[in-house]
Amino acid sequence: MRRAAPPAPRRIGLLGGTFDPIHRGHVALARAALGRFRLDRVYFLPARRPGHKAAPEAGFEDRYAMVALALAGQARMLPLATPAREGFTYSIDDVTWTASRFPGARQFFLIGADAFAEIATWKSYRALLRRVEFIIAPRTGFDLDALAAALPRELGARAAGESLRLRVGRAHWLGEFRAPGRSTDLRRLLAERRPAARRRVPARVLEYIYRAGLYRPNR
Repeated sequence: MRRAAPPAPRRIGLLGGTFDPIHRGHVALARAALGRFRLDRVYFLPARRPGHKAAPEAGFEDRYAMVALALAGQARMLPLATPAREGFTYSIDDVTWTASRFPGARQFFLIGADAFAEIATWKSYRALLRRVEFIIAPRTGFDLDALAAALPRELGARAAGESLRLRVGRAHWLGEFRAPGRSTDLRRLLAERRPAARRRVPARVLEYIYRAGLYRPNR
């Protein structure tokens, strides 16, 4: 007998990034958003060639493999490879593609406050604000009031309880989440093969990094 197909997700989270490498903080953010906003699933979308950051140290295939290993056994957190395109990876293109893949689903874009503060520099950011709701995680130096003040005036941003009021789109504040350290610090720990890296990276991912020889100096 054939099993019935699982119901299509109605509320999905999208967590993009370089994941260079993925760490426990990424997984914790997705788990917090799943519970707080009653999401059906969170999809992790590794960027092939990010337009707002320096080129990742690890290649796309390695970064996707690490995401898949970190999420193994997590039924509601899944890796998702968006189509390869010419040029840089832009969030608006990924969101348009996921909307066609999951028609009718309400999309929530997970992001750190420091990255959201630069949203006006993103490609087609107004269209992005209209298409998805943002779930914003605090970062050092950014509480909700500081974030509202950092955004361009044209967005009319202001703190309102546990949300950020905008003239365009909706943004929610994940105030209980506490961000881990920076990925640049983690890569240094990995390059030096420091034991502290074990606390930041899932065991399967750490094994993959060491076996593949990633993040070594002068690699």
